[in-house]
Amino acid sequence: MRSKSPVLMENIRSFSENFYLKNFKSPTKIQIANALNITPGTVSKYLAHMNNIGMVEYDGYTIHTHNTHKYSAPMCSAAILGSVSCGPLLFENENIEGYIALPETIFGKGEFYILKANGDSMIDAGIDDGDWVVIKKQNFANEGDIIVALVDGTNNLKYFYRDNRKNCAILRSANKNYDDILVNNLSIQGVATQIIKKV
Repeated sequence: MRSKSPVLMENIRSFSENFYLKNFKSPTKIQIANALNITPGTVSKYLAHMNNIGMVEYDGYTIHTHNTHKYSAPMCSAAILGSVSCGPLLFENENIEGYIALPETIFGKGEFYILKANGDSMIDAGIDDGDWVVIKKQNFANEGDIIVALVDGTNNLKYFYRDNRKNCAILRSANKNYDDILVNNLSIQGVATQIIKKV
């Protein structure tokens, strides 16, 4: 059997590792082959050999190295949906701008999306204009949560409270210059969990 090139083995390992750290998934054999200008068959033979000698862990689909194991905690994908008003109510606009992977160890399990704060009504909550807010998608909230509220086709980022006497919801800003908004028909689109500060 023809011996394997140590240089090519290292190139396959290095490419696979860097690809995983950037994309949170292993490259396909075709992606490795195209990147290194070799055939997919050669990639298969090398990966099998590298697995046998302990250079990588390869199960036929996923390639792991010592470094990728450090970053292989469960991840969830969050859509970046543009901006949400932190001021007067604005019409909802769900244009997906991209996706980002969020580690479950930090953000927890669930379905998430990310909105860019627009305005100054939540500044006392540490949410400034241009910050990114990670939202856990759910249709319920506890009093005092910061929510994405959908009211009559418009959305907003506000504190959520209830007024039991008036039988309505209260959307409250974190800026004394804004008045409370009383809402009879409120749809909760999610709860803010993290703030990613603009740079």
